[in-house]
Amino acid sequence: LLAEDEVRLARAFVGHMVRYATGTELRYSDRREIAQIVAATRSTGYGVRSLIQTLARSRLVLSR
Repeated sequence: LLAEDEVRLARAFVGHMVRYATGTELRYSDRREIAQIVAATRSTGYGVRSLIQTLARSRLVLSR
């Protein structure tokens, strides 16, 4: 069921990757940045490579 909703799946994937990359739990304030990452990868069909590259350049990873 989750795979039927690409946006929801991409958002969950990015959230897990943030936890993995930073070693910290997500904060409520991280939701906006995650939404921006997902929106930025819409044109690529939320591809895993695009999600990871966009996340790596984001404030979520660079500022922690």
